[in-house]
Amino acid sequence: MPMEQSVLVIPDKAKVQATYAESKPRYDEALTRFLAIVEPILTAGGLSPTLKGRVKEFPSYYAKKLRLLKQAWTDKTAPLPVNDIVAIRVVCPFLGDLAIAEKLLSEHFEVVEVERKGAERSFREFGYESIHLLVRIPEELMPLCPHIDRNVIEIQLRTILQEAWAEVEHELVYKAEFTPVDEPMRRKLAALNANLTLSDIIFQEILEFEKRLNLELGQRRQAFYRKIEEVADEPEDAAVEALAADAPDDGKTAGGGAEAVKDGAAGDRTAHEASALPMAIRAPRCSRAMADSAWTACCSPRSRPTTRRISSRR
Repeated sequence: MPMEQSVLVIPDKAKVQATYAESKPRYDEALTRFLAIVEPILTAGGLSPTLKGRVKEFPSYYAKKLRLLKQAWTDKTAPLPVNDIVAIRVVCPFLGDLAIAEKLLSEHFEVVEVERKGAERSFREFGYESIHLLVRIPEELMPLCPHIDRNVIEIQLRTILQEAWAEVEHELVYKAEFTPVDEPMRRKLAALNANLTLSDIIFQEILEFEKRLNLELGQRRQAFYRKIEEVADEPEDAAVEALAADAPDDGKTAGGGAEAVKDGAAGDRTAHEASALPMAIRAPRCSRAMADSAWTACCSPRSRPTTRRISSRR
């Protein structure tokens, strides 16, 4: 809607400050209660984030309000409200956690607006990145926010490394009245941000790799348990031979490792594994605890006799 007045009207600072000072204690209470609502939602979804929150201080609020008024007057549009009077930040260890957190919050709150900071950059550009959600203030908290510009709370979603960059950039660039940053220095800052971005990507890849390994190990463990049940009623010698043949070798478990020692060392290992297995199959039906003991005996390098590597030197 176009603005009709041709003169920029500046609100009386003293009156605005008095109203804000009266409302701020209730904003603080609303923030505390909102954090108490958000935390169990995220933890129940399997996340372990760090939560931060703040209510905007009056000087920052008033400066932003004037900036929005000037922009609206220049653009001949209606002034925008200050959306982040009450804001929280959700800091997660991994990039994949951000999508999960956004989904969980969207399921429990009415999301009014989503802004993905940094999404407009090309793959050659690096800088501030964050997901900003504006969610409707819950009904039970509305009585605490009677004079708020807009009935929303801002939620920022970042990784730990994105948070580190944002904090440093805020001190060096955003808050500084004079920023003596020339072109070489800007290139250095961009390179630092690129390293942090790459680190986030690598951390996520390592996490996914670890999950795949754990899944594979779990599947092999279940196959081992089924094998024990299948041979439980067989004669002891045949059962030992079948289980020893099915047990994983050193260096061939999920995730890989060093090559197994061959020749005489291999014979020692097989004999040791075989000696560990009969306790799990002497009963008509072995218990899960007995199966766990057999699995540990077969898979744990610490439980096996030490074997000597044969040096290639003569």
